[in-house]
Amino acid sequence: MYNAVHLEKTTAMHLRMEPIDVSAQKNMPTAFCWRGNLYEVEQILEQWSAREQWWGKDDRREYFLIITTQGVMEIYSGRQGWMLSRVYD
Repeated sequence: MYNAVHLEKTTAMHLRMEPIDVSAQKNMPTAFCWRGNLYEVEQILEQWSAREQWWGKDDRREYFLIITTQGVMEIYSGRQGWMLSRVYD
């Protein structure tokens, strides 16, 4: 079973911070498109919220650690839309 602590200790993490197009149902991601490829969400491992200051503006983000058809990834939705933040391998 994956979780954030297990992933950080056993896999390589690559920071991406790239915009993605997301399909969602009830604010839960079901699939997304990144670099022209479609990734289907097979399982949401964790979900959490964070508030940050970005250029003096409050930015609330909703994070998802997910298993996709291509591996484990972390995505979030915030003021700037959906972003792919991390890819684990």
